Amino acid sequence: MQNSIRTLALLLCVHYGFTAGVPKPQDTTIRDCNANPPYIPLTAKISTEDLNNLRHQMRQHNISAYIIPATDPHMGGYLAERERRRQWLTGFTGSSGTAAVTLTRAAVFTDSRYWIQAERQMDCNWELQKILSTSEIVSWILPQLNDGDEIGFDPFLFSIGGSIETIARQALWEVGLNYGHGTGHGIGNFFAVHEWPVGLQTNNIALQKGMFTSIEPGYYHDGHFGIRIEDIAVVVEAETKVTCH
Repeated sequence: MQNSIRTLALLLCVHYGFTAGVPKPQDTTIRDCNANPPYIPLTAKISTEDLNNLRHQMRQHNISAYIIPATDPHMGGYLAERERRRQWLTGFTGSSGTAAVTLTRAAVFTDSRYWIQAERQMDCNWELQKILSTSEIVSWILPQLNDGDEIGFDPFLFSIGGSIETIARQALWEVGLNYGHGTGHGIGNFFAVHEWPVGLQTNNIALQKGMFTSIEPGYYHDGHFGIRIEDIAVVVEAETKVTCH
């Protein structure tokens, strides 16, 4: 019995890393940016050169921030190799996530399904922001900009819904405020309440002629009151054609 207790105690010590005062070994499959020097696993992409080249181009074109989503001009989720822009730059291969680069910082925004994967695939040039929403990306970028600075992106990689989301929040963003829900959602499919595109910020569902959607920005003062303005809109074909260069 005594030997069994000693064996169990030894196993517990080994498992929790207390044997002979030796700490539990580091998980060598994920990066450790707090180490000196930082630890980068073999599975991570070293992005320094590509980031420097991107920032050089940004300076050449007077761009202070650049946004790279994980989509293609068809708003698809399964990308041809030539469309994997974010993956090429960051090394992160998850299907959901957006990269943002300023002249001094870089970050990837993704949800909890991919946090460990991102830590294995990115080097320490990249911050991991454990949330994915248009408002959070903008909130991360804006404090790094000055009045008149420009943000760059490929307009063919963003949905009309994402543009509505940005326009609806702009006035609040300018005074450091925001609201914590999507700006709108689809209406009329299977008589559900919140239907696709749920949250106009999504890049995976393109707005099409004949769709109905709510547009409902809000303002909330914690502990006091909240205001939400809701309209129902139908998507129609634009009378004005816009060409992007």
